[in-house]
Amino acid sequence: MLFRSLLVIVSCLSVCASGALMARSRSVDLPHRYQPSSQDRQLVQVENPVDGRIWSAWAFRSGSEYDIALAVADENGVWSEPLFFGRDDGRDQVDPAFVIHESGSVLVAFVDLSAGQILLSAIAAGGQTWSRPLPVVAGPDLRSPSMLILGDRLVLAFRD
Repeated sequence: MLFRSLLVIVSCLSVCASGALMARSRSVDLPHRYQPSSQDRQLVQVENPVDGRIWSAWAFRSGSEYDIALAVADENGVWSEPLFFGRDDGRDQVDPAFVIHESGSVLVAFVDLSAGQILLSAIAAGGQTWSRPLPVVAGPDLRSPSMLILGDRLVLAFRD
């Protein structure tokens, strides 16, 4: 009986929490050029609490390769045209992941399969230009980067 009561409490908390999260987020359409029913890979999104912009990234299928596409929606939900990392370079870039610093800077990490590297790029809060992607980890079979900021340190995790 105690187990059932705890299960009900946990269920109520998760429903209440998801309702609260839904109330705080705004609805926007999908970014331009993202085709969920095509060969594009999963869309990753994050809302920047400092400037209110929503960032999206995905592995965009371009001919025989994947490139990382980045798009931003402004406070009115209007999407920019995507910016591409690795466009037409003959290499596959996949698995984007975001993290937002308390200053509002946005960082994106992704895998360059052909080079065996995880690359990192950043944009300042309200900025218009991403930094040139720099390799931060190298090795065969790198996948699924994930980031967290703890204090003044960026923690990067990935599958190997």
